[in-house]
Amino acid sequence: MEPLSTQPDSAPYLGRYLRPMNAVSVRVEGGKLIVQEIPNTGDPRPVMPIAFFGPDRAVVTDGNDRGQSIEFVRDKDGQVTWVRVVGRVAVRAAK
Repeated sequence: MEPLSTQPDSAPYLGRYLRPMNAVSVRVEGGKLIVQEIPNTGDPRPVMPIAFFGPDRAVVTDGNDRGQSIEFVRDKDGQVTWVRVVGRVAVRAAK
């Protein structure tokens, strides 16, 4: 998949998303948008730099998960509320 030539503003995607056994962190690091799974206990998984290839759809650009799709899902008000990483959904933590 080819990344969009102009990447969207990262602000709507940034935050912490929760699952029962771990959290998903979405942040900017070194000028890149990064996704990382962080277990409730144990060491965090490697960072996954991403690039968008469509509206709310991204792909991991480097590392062991390269090529894996990441999907952000918006609620009825248009706010990014969920993220799907490696087929599993996480909900945004309350601010």
